[in-house]
Amino acid sequence: MEAICPECDAKVVVEFEPKIGHRVICRSCKSVLTVIRLMPLELDWAFVEPFEDTPSDDGRERAARAG
Repeated sequence: MEAICPECDAKVVVEFEPKIGHRVICRSCKSVLTVIRLMPLELDWAFVEPFEDTPSDDGRERAARAG
């Protein structure tokens, strides 16, 4: 099966039976991608590190912008 790389628009050939969540690497740009849809096959960027839902500051950034 084939899909398009969202990073470089190159054709990515998946040589196995893909399932949602499988990861593939674009041979052209080396992006790590994940299968998000099967019909038609669609790839998106894979998250390598988990997203942390914590504030990056304790309000200092907002206070600095407010002046």
